[in-house]
Amino acid sequence: MKSYPKSQKGKGKLQQLINSSIKIIGTKGFSDASVGDITRDAGVSYGLFYLYFKNKDDLLDELIRKYNHDLRYFLKNSTKDYSKRIEMEKAGFRAFFKWVHENIVFFNILLEAQIHRPEIFKWHYTTLAERYSAGLRKAIESGEIKKSDPEVMAYMLMGIADFLARRFIQWPKQSLEANVLHEVDKMIERLLGGETTQM
Repeated sequence: MKSYPKSQKGKGKLQQLINSSIKIIGTKGFSDASVGDITRDAGVSYGLFYLYFKNKDDLLDELIRKYNHDLRYFLKNSTKDYSKRIEMEKAGFRAFFKWVHENIVFFNILLEAQIHRPEIFKWHYTTLAERYSAGLRKAIESGEIKKSDPEVMAYMLMGIADFLARRFIQWPKQSLEANVLHEVDKMIERLLGGETTQM
């Protein structure tokens, strides 16, 4: 972003732009969404867009940063009451699926970023994986879960969550069914639980 507003009014206008950007880009696609479409939906001037953003690419970067922040905040709050790592993982998967279902247009935007802004797309996943790996490493060191490479395990679990969200939420446009969650629980137990083994 070029600048951030300091006044409450300015922050409100920027939030309108962000909300409309999520709506328009998430439904029309990044290539077909114009700055004019976004500003008209937000009810703000064309010039205001360029006060905050250099171009649409700059906007997409900001949307992915927001996606990353909002998702991590939601997952943290959804798993904070769990002390056991395996139960935390199960709750985390459920929270992720819930978040995707409730923010499907935002999820669509993330997938668009892979094509249009690969660096910010990579940043999103590496940021998630770094934090995820740290939590898994602590659980491994305490003997709570099986020994493994925490970074590899983090990307494995993230990949599973991502593609299940695409197959069972994004493509059919519905929430996850109970049998899928049951399979997820079993998968987590197989990957992380049981007797710890040396690497």
